[in-house]
Parts: sequence; C-alpha cells; structure tokens
Amino acid sequence: QGTSTSSSSSSSARPLPPPASIFERIPKPPAVIRPPEEDAMDLFKALASPSDVPLQFVHAARANIKETRTWEMLSASAVKSLRYLRMNEVAAILHSCAQVSWRDEHLLTGLSEAMRCGADLRRGTVRDYALACQSLRRLGFCPWDGALRPIVTEMRFR
Repeated sequence: QGTSTSSSSSSSARPLPPPASIFERIPKPPAVIRPPEEDAMDLFKALASPSDVPLQFVHAARANIKETRTWEMLSASAVKSLRYLRMNEVAAILHSCAQVSWRDEHLLTGLSEAMRCGADLRRGTVRDYALACQSLRRLGFCPWDGALRPIVTEMRFR
C-alpha cells in the first residue's frame, strides 16, 4: 500500500508546463486578407513618405520595370512630394526615368521647377545638376528658359 500511494503521488507531481509568456497572452488581431487587386503599389501609394519616393524610382529602374501602371503611380507620388525633395533626390528621380525612358511631361515639368527652386536657393551640387540635366537631355525634354536661367547661374557660380 505504501508503494501505491507513492506512485500515485509521483504521477500527480508531473512538471507543469511553463506559464505562457506575456507575448502569447496578448490577443492577436485577425489575419487581414487583402483582395488581389490591392497590390504593393497601392500600399506604397497609401503609406509612402516623401523620402521613400526617390528610392522607389531607383529600385524600379534597377529592376528594369517597364509596366506603365507602376511608373504612372510613381510619377503621381513624386508630383505630390515635389516640395519635400532635395536636389540629389530630384536628380535620382530624373536619372531613373532616363534609364527606363519614362517621359511624363507633368512629372518632368515639376522636377525641372524643383531644380529651378534648388538653384535659386543654392542647394545641390554640380554633380546633382549635371546628372539632372543629362537625364533631361536623354529624355528629350527641354524645360522653359525661366527654369534654366537659375541653374546656369548656379553652375557659373560654382
């Protein structure tokens, strides 16, 4: 009888599972299933900050993406972000457009105006202006002379 009680007490003395961690006790939100038409570009358009726009242009050009829809969305987001772009970012966007031969008149006009503003404020380097002007030449786009004057003046100054 003494052995049966000891064996029953040993079976009830099984080690308890460790208590759940605090992270396992936090309720998890239900999984969000997105419809197939909500792709990465829609999310980018909704969530991107102005500093993400030039990077998206560079990555799309490096990946040699030729989809018109992608470049239209990138152009629309760049036009919305023009006031926040630095001169090196303007040059990177123009260079990316030139790499894939994306010629959006609205975007190019806005970027050339951003170049003019940067030149008026004496922001940017000679490399930025040279890359931007070379990209505009490769795209066959000539901004109006009012946009070019401050750029030429800034280049002469440097």
